[in-house]
Amino acid sequence: MNRPLHISFLGNTYVHGFYHGRIEDCFQRYPQVRHEVCFDFYSFLFIISGRGEVRIGNRSYETGDHLLFLIPPSFPFSAGFKEPAEGHFIFFCKDFYATDFNPIPLSYLFSFFSVYLKEKNIPYLKITPEIADVPVVMQLIEEEYQKKEKAGAPVIRSYVHVIVQRLLNFLTSHYPQHESFCLINELASLVEKYYVEERQVNFYAKQLGMNERKLNQFCLRVFGQNMKQLILERVMMQARRMLEQTDLTVAEIAYKLNFSDNSNFNKIFKKYTHITPLQYRHKHKPFLP
Repeated sequence: MNRPLHISFLGNTYVHGFYHGRIEDCFQRYPQVRHEVCFDFYSFLFIISGRGEVRIGNRSYETGDHLLFLIPPSFPFSAGFKEPAEGHFIFFCKDFYATDFNPIPLSYLFSFFSVYLKEKNIPYLKITPEIADVPVVMQLIEEEYQKKEKAGAPVIRSYVHVIVQRLLNFLTSHYPQHESFCLINELASLVEKYYVEERQVNFYAKQLGMNERKLNQFCLRVFGQNMKQLILERVMMQARRMLEQTDLTVAEIAYKLNFSDNSNFNKIFKKYTHITPLQYRHKHKPFLP
């Protein structure tokens, strides 16, 4: 399969890094999702009603009413319906979420489904009274998105955060045998506080009272990344944000993010985004308000 689709394939959406559409409208506008495709962003597919089939990874699932699918990045996905389907399809990239909120719990939520999908072969949640407010929040997202105002991004981001937290609370209460959410929250706080000045895994391991090997094993199991990759991912998020939202030069950004030199920053940035910092700035800044 080709490289996962970047969220830019959606075109000039109303909110940079985010898309909401009703299922039928989305499938008409983006026929790619009817065939197997990978995304490099996160997706919520909430089916209110409509019979059909959703394929994630190498497994197919019959759809039903009031099912919420969480589609992790880089998982092959396709969907088709035998009758008109009603529901919400939401796409958003990690950078969109991370503008206001720590992205590690978000990664945990979707990695939980990645693991659970492999272990239990269940990639969805049935909407129960405990999480009945999730569809309500999706309706609020739709209303805000349809205003077609880029200034609505913080409101939409807050609604997405509500969904993430509600689902995390639900999962951690129903699957207590899964990884400790307290440890994940502590790790998230440490990375957010020290990612610029501390890049050594040993520092975080000591703060958490474990050795490097155990911390890396934990991160690989929960996030599919080792600790160093988690730290660098957070650094690259900040780099992208600074390229989009400031007029600092690339050299100034490299200095502020504690890189030894500009060439090292360029090399790592290109490794993560496949383009140079300047190319990224020229590509993304025009979409911002």
